Amino acid sequence: MNRRAQFGRLKRLLLLAGLLSASIQLAHSSETLTLIDRPAADSGPTEISAGIWVVDINSIDSAQQSFVADVA
Repeated sequence: MNRRAQFGRLKRLLLLAGLLSASIQLAHSSETLTLIDRPAADSGPTEISAGIWVVDINSIDSAQQSFVADVA
């Protein structure tokens, strides 16, 4: 076998080893992240608050106890 053919095989082997190494690194870095725990998880439920802004009340139906409003 001549040197050029040996160099070509060595080149392919090194390329294959590099691709394998890169794929192992990508697979290792793509592990699912662990979920973080909420602060003071052992002290009971976490209280939250949410708010809305009522821009306009379009109609109020007292019989159905409902209303239609624009909110933001």
